[in-house]
Amino acid sequence: MKKLISVLLVLCMMFSLTACSDSNNTATENTDNIVITQPTLDPSEDINVPAADPGEQPEELPTPEVDEEGETVGAETPEEPEESTQPEENEPSADPNASTAGDMLFSKFVEIAADSSLSAQEIADKLMADEMIPFGPMVMPIEPGPQMGLGEASLGGFYEGVMFGPMIGSIPFVGYIFSLDDGVSVDDFLNVIRDNYDLRWNICTEAEQMVCGSYENKVFFVMCPRSLAE
Repeated sequence: MKKLISVLLVLCMMFSLTACSDSNNTATENTDNIVITQPTLDPSEDINVPAADPGEQPEELPTPEVDEEGETVGAETPEEPEESTQPEENEPSADPNASTAGDMLFSKFVEIAADSSLSAQEIADKLMADEMIPFGPMVMPIEPGPQMGLGEASLGGFYEGVMFGPMIGSIPFVGYIFSLDDGVSVDDFLNVIRDNYDLRWNICTEAEQMVCGSYENKVFFVMCPRSLAE
């Protein structure tokens, strides 16, 4: 009896070992075919933002009120930039040392005399027609010899000469334009004027300045106030 029980126990143990061995082999074979996967996230998706409810209506923005002139009521008006008090670059400014009347007349003479086709009479006419002249002008031809404002000096060496000035003799203004003969020295002619001019040629009044100069063979000479303002 004891032998029988011993044999049965031995057989049971053998069957148990065989079953364990088969179970381990099966588990090992099954793990070779297992693939572990993990869910992937789309970088463009924000997982923290809940999906919109299709039944929810978007919030409406209030419609701005518009007045009769078409401007939005309650809207802030942009501030206008302050005007600069600084003068613009290259903007001309008043020159405190502006040219005198005699200087301006001579500059105008040079500008007109640049047209070589003009005679002394035509130059004087254009000069007296300028808006800077505040009086009724007079232009008249002259002959070689003594001239008003030059004392006893006798001027010669010009083939055309004109005197210009105001019709009213009490105004201290007299001017001349000469077209010199060929071969006459412009410098010598001007020196005669500089040596003999008289600002008080008119006993009733006195000029304030004398200006003389030349453009090519034409000579300009004037005695006048510093300003021609009325």
